Parts: sequence; structure tokens; C-alpha cells
Amino acid sequence: MTNTNAARENLWSAAGGTDSQLPQDDTLVLLNRELRPGTDPARLSRFGDDRWHLNEAIFEAAAQATSLPFASIPVTLRLIAKHYVWQLINTDCPVPLNRASHQGWLA
Repeated sequence: MTNTNAARENLWSAAGGTDSQLPQDDTLVLLNRELRPGTDPARLSRFGDDRWHLNEAIFEAAAQATSLPFASIPVTLRLIAKHYVWQLINTDCPVPLNRASHQGWLA
């Protein structure tokens, strides 16, 4: 195991995460997103990159280039921040609770 991998495991373990939850460095950032026609998968951002380019999943013609820079986030928080954002990009949001139908829970 390299020092980088060891540091990664230590940071993730300290945050309470397990290896099965953490994407690998070569995992696509836009793994579960629809992509623009003609997108070259080899050019897509990977989880291990410190800047994620999201343009390939934005379909509005007038949209400006969109990327997320992670290099300015402290190293001790960067992996956790990347995992959080990766989950936001690749996981469907849960269905919101309807307050009126759950009055018993709020009593």
C-alpha cells in the first residue's frame, strides 16, 4: 500500500467510513448521470481528480462551463467533501416527507 493510499484509508476510517462506501480514484464523477451525445468517456473527470468538470452532463445550450475545484479544501476534509458531492451527483434524492401525512410522528 502506498503512502497516499494509507493516508486515504486513515482519513476515511477516522470519518467513520468503510471502503465499500468510498468510490475508487478512477470512478467516474458522472457515473449515474445522462451525458451529452458524443461525450468521450475517457475525458470524463474521475473521483481522484481535484477538479471535476461537469459540462458533459449539462444540456442547456447557453450554460457556462461548470467545474468543482477541491484543491482549496484542506486535505483532512477533501475526501469527505468529494464523497458528499459525488453522492449528490450520483444518487437520487429521497422522496420528501409530507408533514400532513405524518402528524403522529411530530406529536
